Amino acid sequence: ASGGGWWFSAARETPSLLHLVLMAPPRNASLLDLLWVVCVNDLVVRHAGVGAKAMTLLVAAGWVQPRVMAQIINIQEIILSIYRDLLPVPLWYTFLRRWPEGIFLPGIVRGCYLTMKLSTVVERCQQLRQAVVALVQHQSPFGQYVSAEELQRLAHPPSPAPPSPAGGVAA
Repeated sequence: ASGGGWWFSAARETPSLLHLVLMAPPRNASLLDLLWVVCVNDLVVRHAGVGAKAMTLLVAAGWVQPRVMAQIINIQEIILSIYRDLLPVPLWYTFLRRWPEGIFLPGIVRGCYLTMKLSTVVERCQQLRQAVVALVQHQSPFGQYVSAEELQRLAHPPSPAPPSPAGGVAA
């Protein structure tokens, strides 16, 4: 029961809603407080994303084709993953900036963390661009369509090569 009380008091003292709009913590937060806020915010954003996708399915279910609906849900999922990737950055950056031990190690860790986050966000933005282009241009987001010639080749494969002459080298 005392562990549950600690989690409740940590949640009460930390303004979690401010962190949902990517704001840095107002005071020196301990590592446990930071982990609590990051986990709770991630859970809240996941559930909000599920709710947004459910509303999209409810509102547009009758008048949007299933393939287009899947592309819209895919775009929502990518946007949500970009937001979830960016959500803990101000918290961790502030914590690492206030890390009291040394000058070089916090700077290196901060740089590595921001580099990893930047590469992830760039990759997600490229996925988002591809998904939006596929939706706008009515393309399939995965693979490509088969042409009539390719389908003909697949339906009637060429005959196998004739066997080599008997005078060949035996293995």
